[in-house]
Amino acid sequence: MASGNLDISAAKTMLLDAVKWRKNNNINEILKEDWSDLEQDFPASFDTQDKMNRPIATMEFSDWDFRSAVLTGKSQRLNRYLTYIIERMVQNVFKAQEDGKSVTRALVLLDLDGFSIRRNACPACMPVLIRWAITMESYYPQFTQEIIFINAPSIVQVPFNVLRSFVNADTRDQLKILGSNKEQWMKYLDERVDRNQRTQRYGGTKPS
Repeated sequence: MASGNLDISAAKTMLLDAVKWRKNNNINEILKEDWSDLEQDFPASFDTQDKMNRPIATMEFSDWDFRSAVLTGKSQRLNRYLTYIIERMVQNVFKAQEDGKSVTRALVLLDLDGFSIRRNACPACMPVLIRWAITMESYYPQFTQEIIFINAPSIVQVPFNVLRSFVNADTRDQLKILGSNKEQWMKYLDERVDRNQRTQRYGGTKPS
């Protein structure tokens, strides 16, 4: 449902579908599950915030080997792990609200340095990425403020063009793709996130 859409009937249907999906997939228990095996191969962190107190989900996306996971039969578990990442991000938004912070969305920061079509977006990998995008759109709409990619090579446009067709205009507007010019992406991040909320990999001072 696009931002600003006041279709009450559509909103009610979306809400009921989300409630049913959460029940059928036991989403309320997903944060309690042991993800130590995938957290090692698909690292993500959730312990920082931007200058507006919005929680940040940070991912070294180019380190994620989707191809290996798919070829070793881990697609289904990886799909659930990616939902876990979204759920954890959203729960951090709710936690910030409980702490009295006026936030409704999270910021997502991804490093694409070393991105590989073969490893990160191969034909066998794309269904996993598409499902991740559809899950966010269908069951977690408008929970992201901005999705920032740094060190993005030109080849990333190929899978991105595919994924864009599965998200609405509001999400597409949130995508900010920055290349390998460190001065450029450092300036962009400095405007949004203090350096003590970023590790050295992202031009910050926070310990890894």
